[in-house]
Amino acid sequence: MQIPIKRSVERIPGGFMLVPLLAGAVAHTFVPNAGQFFGSFTGALFAGALPILAVFYVCVGASIPVRLLGQVVKRGGALLATKIALGIVAGVVLGHFLGNDPVRAGWFAGVSTLAVVAAFNDTNGGLYMALMNQYGTAEETAAYSVMGLESGPFLTMVTLGVAGLATFPWPTLLGAVLPMLFGLLVGNLDEELREFLGQATPVMIPFFAFALGATLNLRQVWAAGLVGIGLGLLVLVISGAALLAVDRLCGGTGVAGVGAATTAGNAAAVPALVAAANHKYAQAAGPATVLVASSVIVTTMLAPLATAWWAARVRKPGRSAGKYRRVLILADDLAGAADGAAACGGGSAVVLLGDGEAPDADVVAIDANTRCMGAEEASREMRRLVQSYAGEGRVLLRKVDSTLRGHVAAELVAVLQARSEMLRDRPVAVFAPALPLQGRTVVDGKLLVHGVPLEKTGAWKRERGAARSDVMDVLAGLGLRTTGLSLAVVRSGTTAVKKAMQSAAQHAEVVICDAETEADLAAIASASMALGPRAVWVGSAGLARHLPAAMEWRAGTPAGAEEFAPGPTLYVVGSMTEIARQQAARLSAVEGVETVRVPAMDLLAGDCAQERRKLKGGNESGSDVLVLTESNDALTYEEGAKLARALGKFVAGCADGCGGLVATGGETGRAVLDAWGVARLRVHGEVEAGVAFSSTEGWRRTIPVVTKAGGFGDAETLVRCGEFLRGMKRTTREPSREETVR
Repeated sequence: MQIPIKRSVERIPGGFMLVPLLAGAVAHTFVPNAGQFFGSFTGALFAGALPILAVFYVCVGASIPVRLLGQVVKRGGALLATKIALGIVAGVVLGHFLGNDPVRAGWFAGVSTLAVVAAFNDTNGGLYMALMNQYGTAEETAAYSVMGLESGPFLTMVTLGVAGLATFPWPTLLGAVLPMLFGLLVGNLDEELREFLGQATPVMIPFFAFALGATLNLRQVWAAGLVGIGLGLLVLVISGAALLAVDRLCGGTGVAGVGAATTAGNAAAVPALVAAANHKYAQAAGPATVLVASSVIVTTMLAPLATAWWAARVRKPGRSAGKYRRVLILADDLAGAADGAAACGGGSAVVLLGDGEAPDADVVAIDANTRCMGAEEASREMRRLVQSYAGEGRVLLRKVDSTLRGHVAAELVAVLQARSEMLRDRPVAVFAPALPLQGRTVVDGKLLVHGVPLEKTGAWKRERGAARSDVMDVLAGLGLRTTGLSLAVVRSGTTAVKKAMQSAAQHAEVVICDAETEADLAAIASASMALGPRAVWVGSAGLARHLPAAMEWRAGTPAGAEEFAPGPTLYVVGSMTEIARQQAARLSAVEGVETVRVPAMDLLAGDCAQERRKLKGGNESGSDVLVLTESNDALTYEEGAKLARALGKFVAGCADGCGGLVATGGETGRAVLDAWGVARLRVHGEVEAGVAFSSTEGWRRTIPVVTKAGGFGDAETLVRCGEFLRGMKRTTREPSREETVR
């Protein structure tokens, strides 16, 4: 018989912190000597909070990429400054009315400046880190390494103005951050070690929670009475409101602020330590100790509930999928932007080639053209596009190549950072690159092409770097915290997948999803809606195809130009993939298609006058023309990018004569359209899966444009594209520019 202990505890806000902590407090209250009685390992569980917290801190530090260190210092410093400021205000105000002595009689007997300042000054670090591990981010968890400077009597003494005692205890303070710094160092030196240590973080929470609870005596709440309870509520409400506001000003959601609105267990010892240093506080120390201990217990019990409530409020996990109305697709090449838009939005979609005013369309896809850039430049561009176009109410899909070509990890980091700043919350990437219709699947976190691991195929023949089928490995290089949903989970039913998605999103930045079929992708898209606005979808056109149904939304009816400008079709094949070569060979055998073969090195050198004359002749004769770069295995990736641009210039003169464009390879299609001055495409649908059908928009001529990735389709795909375009209606005159602008 199985008892769902874990699920039951998880239903309680902060359950894996709160339940063991309460168990420890009950044990210490009613069996105070249990640890000493049993001794050995059992006794260590009662008394080992600090060693476990030290190891916890190493693991937390290991999970933080160096790039986030500035955010850690900024967030922790802001929260620390706020706690100090609250203590100073309380000290000044109460010191004016009460001085050093406690209230001696009445409802507020025992209240003193010392008690209030000690309760406000010191945050319960273990509880804070546990709450941030569940509801916050790694950098928010690590912020306590800065906030930890408030621990002990030092800041309380400074706040109270104890003359001559404000010395800087640097060994103690350095000791508080050394475990985190060590973890930060080794985690950034070794990605595998980062993953190994990061997985241990949630496991330790219930153990140090029990040990922390074993230092609390629930009878102290009774002894302090309503005044002690009131002090705890005062700390939670006043410091919670102030810290929440500061956290939001620093770009956070306020969750870290609410989680820090507690009194640390060691704060109960502060009154006695202060009194020992300055006898003016001797009379206040005894009652203050009882009140502060009460505040420790009250805030420890209530802060998890308050943090869970605020996290649910800002993240709105129950948001209706139907509230989504528009989609923004960011792709790193033209083929990806077009096939993603076609799969998602049909005829109510527009593709922008770079910058431009966002059109009034259900789906806006932007070709960021970053595949040919360096990683740093590509990241900056993706970040800028998110900031410029990903407004309120738009679903964000980062369209990636189904074989993970390009700067996938670096660009995803940039997208998540920009999205976090916009939402003031931690976004979660739902990563599903599978494209079953083209034979791309993900099983056990491994990307397969027709059942073969990616690195054993020729899909990356001319790409920079080495192909890797392990998706988690691809993303781990830049410190993204990842987790996976297996096929068994994806196929476990709607409710189970949704719960698994929400659980995974509590700790991970990226949820990698297995998928072999369209039904798998549909289940992923549907379940991910439970994440609300935090979700950033990352995948191929396969995932895009299922977003409208998951959002309970239907794109507008296809908006098409009923008639296109007359002229022959220009086919441009720049891709060097084997299937692209087969498609070109089959097309060149079709009657009426003139084939122009251009040696790659001649094209790069600009020495192709003979081929240019052949192209011009074929175009003027009204024949369909296939322009094909001849393969050269010696070409580097950089030369391949230059080749695409040279190919665009080569066919630039065909702009006013052709009546359609079919481009194989995203970089090739973009280069041709750039050379022609086309800045926008209206997407009408698909010729077949993965082959997008669009038309020029806002240009001097309205012609159909068909784009496809080099590895998509079968040997007959280009032939079918030609047949499709020959069925288009053609106008008998060239439309004016005004008629082409919508």
